Amino acid sequence: MRPLSVIYMNTKIAIAVSLLAILSIGLVGQIFAQTRGPGVKAGDYFIYIASASWKSDNASATVPAGLDLYNSTSQYKVQLSGVSGVNATATYLWDFTNGTELPYLLTQDVESGQSFYHSYNAPPLEVLVGANLNEGDSLHPTGNDTVTINQTITRAYAGGTRDTNFIELVYPIQNNETDTTAVGSTTDRFYIDKATGVIVEQDAIIEHTANPSETLSVSWKLKETNLWDASPAFSFSLPIILAIVAVLIVAIILIAVYVLRRKGKGKKSRR
Repeated sequence: MRPLSVIYMNTKIAIAVSLLAILSIGLVGQIFAQTRGPGVKAGDYFIYIASASWKSDNASATVPAGLDLYNSTSQYKVQLSGVSGVNATATYLWDFTNGTELPYLLTQDVESGQSFYHSYNAPPLEVLVGANLNEGDSLHPTGNDTVTINQTITRAYAGGTRDTNFIELVYPIQNNETDTTAVGSTTDRFYIDKATGVIVEQDAIIEHTANPSETLSVSWKLKETNLWDASPAFSFSLPIILAIVAVLIVAIILIAVYVLRRKGKGKKSRR
């Protein structure tokens, strides 16, 4: 028979081993939890509209080449064909009002931000990042950029009110390679649906402040998707609630009066 001290020591060792095992499992869970995949599945789709604008103080200046493509866009549709881990593959169809179409096939790694183009050209808008990111989170934790979520706001897209992650990036425009004097800036704004990681709006603005000044902007905005209900739920505001309560009170009073009158008539008839 073993001494009680030995049993006590073995019990302490067993408890310590058990605690270490639990802690190890917790750490492994945290490591796996850090890998974030896309919040979409095969068959999901997103349809965008595009717009562009340009203005210049130079009366003889001409519209930059290619800008008319955005204003002649009928729709830009992204259709998910497969999701595997952190990779999402989709077809991109850029349709124009004249009936022409530009197709693309793209696989995106939402963790690193890397894209793999199965066609010769890259699409003008890539629409996926990791799902459920929070303020301060890295957009691509395994990538080379240092972009983080600025804040989470509430905005309406495709008929639904959504929690939206916002990113704004501003870069100065230098005069030339040797002269680093700032002559303008480039601003990129990204609005990303938090729950799915889908970009719901993107704005790119280029401003030249040198004489003559010039401003160019291109915007993409989600107009349709199958990911959430496009018809917003009916909300009961305070005036509506008070009106409903008032109607119910009046109805209860009328019913009570009716019942009392019926009882009174019944008593008279029995006499």
